Amino acid sequence: MTRQTRKIILTLFIALFFIVAPILMYYTAGYRYDWGRKKIIKTGVISVETQPHGAQVILNGQKLGKKTPTTIANLLPGDYSIEVTKEDYLTWKNNISVKTDNATVIPEIILFKDASSLLISNKKVVQVLETNKDNISLIIAMTDDGYELSRYNYSSHNDEILLSVTNEMDIESSIFNNLVIISTKSNGVKKFQLLDINENQVTTISSLPQDIYHLEWISQDLVFVLSNGMLCKIGLTDNSKTCIAHTVTDFTLINNHIYYLTNSDSTGLFQTPSIDMTPDRLITYLPLSDNYKFTASTNQHLALIDKQTEDIYIINPNESQLNITRFSRSAKDAFWLNDNSSIVYYNDFEVWLWHVNETDPILITRVSEPINQVMQYSDYAYLLLSQSKKIQSIELETCSHTRKMTPLIENAGSTFFLDQDNKTIIYTGSDQQKLWSRIIR
Repeated sequence: MTRQTRKIILTLFIALFFIVAPILMYYTAGYRYDWGRKKIIKTGVISVETQPHGAQVILNGQKLGKKTPTTIANLLPGDYSIEVTKEDYLTWKNNISVKTDNATVIPEIILFKDASSLLISNKKVVQVLETNKDNISLIIAMTDDGYELSRYNYSSHNDEILLSVTNEMDIESSIFNNLVIISTKSNGVKKFQLLDINENQVTTISSLPQDIYHLEWISQDLVFVLSNGMLCKIGLTDNSKTCIAHTVTDFTLINNHIYYLTNSDSTGLFQTPSIDMTPDRLITYLPLSDNYKFTASTNQHLALIDKQTEDIYIINPNESQLNITRFSRSAKDAFWLNDNSSIVYYNDFEVWLWHVNETDPILITRVSEPINQVMQYSDYAYLLLSQSKKIQSIELETCSHTRKMTPLIENAGSTFFLDQDNKTIIYTGSDQQKLWSRIIR
């Protein structure tokens, strides 16, 4: 090889280095040539995490051979269709936008089981009370001879009959230390009984009024009861009765403080500082209405809904300068997320979310079929929503243009709840009688 040839080859290698090196540097830094835009552009990435892990990721119809959690790098800016699949689970699908020099982090995806529903009870279910303990619920059902109250265990599928009566039966209270108040009705007159669901012992109660609008436990012997506008503390065993206020429309009990609404010439929100009923404190006046109801409260906030106008009022009664947040014509019910940072409220066709540190609420979804019930799914950023014979999940957090809704159950009634482990949905059938369960996790 001549000296001249060697010079030419060396020159070519040097030229090639100065051409290729920048290309490699740009490539390593995440730059790609965009043939559509006809220019070199910085790419973005998509980060995907799921519960459970090990799901397959499909991008624009192509299997990537990656399992979650994973990151998909070097993507040109634009919109992508993404699917996440796992055997025995429902497929998650959505459209995701990727921006230049940006990481699109998909909030943790909850994959729900693809499972069939199990018939729990083929009785004519009238009422279900979830005990929040040991996966047990109380069920009132109609029988050929009248009504029966049973205790159903979702783990063992054991259905134990606690009480059978010939008259109409109703559950009047929540569970408190394994105690529940039930009533039977004959010739228009109610008879109240205190039932120990563990010992299956029944004690007659004679101190409760006939028309109970709202009842809350203080102890296993004491309750607060609102009846015909009178708010009273009633002893279940000694038949004692001490009334706090009249013209009361509703009340709630939080950390031994009683908050109640009165309605005479105006609607007042009052606080009794303790269950011992020390002098009341007027918190504020509200627009006059007979239809206010406490709907969701925390240690820091009260939430009230005017059932007629569907206005919701959120109040921090501990503030020195009282601030009332009001959202108009948008709520028939509400609940706080488990961390108490935000409240979810909904009407027949919309679900809204309001963070306590924000000014305006966020529209979560707007649907065409009436909403029956909404609840948070465990501590995850997901809601469960029932409407028109179906139950769906919906994301609270999203990086997409739309929040993903996943159909979970068809032919469902208006009532549902989760078992204690948050792995099974218990629900009434579309006939509003039979009771079903479906594993979702």
